[in-house]
Amino acid sequence: VLPSIPESKAAGARVKCAGITGRIRGLKHKRSDGKTARPDFVIVEDPQTDEAARSPSQVQQRIQIFQKAILGLAGPDKKIAGFMPCTVIAPGDMADRALDRERSPVWQGQRSRMVLTWPTHSAMWDQYADLRKSSRRAGGDCRESNGFYRANRAAMDAGASVSWAERFN
Repeated sequence: VLPSIPESKAAGARVKCAGITGRIRGLKHKRSDGKTARPDFVIVEDPQTDEAARSPSQVQQRIQIFQKAILGLAGPDKKIAGFMPCTVIAPGDMADRALDRERSPVWQGQRSRMVLTWPTHSAMWDQYADLRKSSRRAGGDCRESNGFYRANRAAMDAGASVSWAERFN
């Protein structure tokens, strides 16, 4: 529960975390002024496991939980806002359906790519991959392939553009 600071739009706001298959029905909170508050905003973050994404019955179960329990958290005849950062794991999974504006027009689904443009020197990347595989097969630590990349990084990265430059192994 956030502090009740005068004039703050977030005064007394409450943040609650729960799994999609956990106890979420009937969530409410008694505020410091004695009134009861129900959720008016939800973040449904990656609502599926790899196993659930590949199981049509689990996909359907999670969609039903979402449509009935989560969208009903605000209470009868009340609207609730929602945001769902998600990853498509398998075709037709919950994320894939939510991001499909034809199938789920209530969502304003937006897909984003990790690689915006691929490097122009794919042959060098093939050479790097071959060096890396050879090292792994021989029980090595990829020192040679990593050295090859370091020595040729500018040429190998030329033309590449990614949406999240800080995300790499």
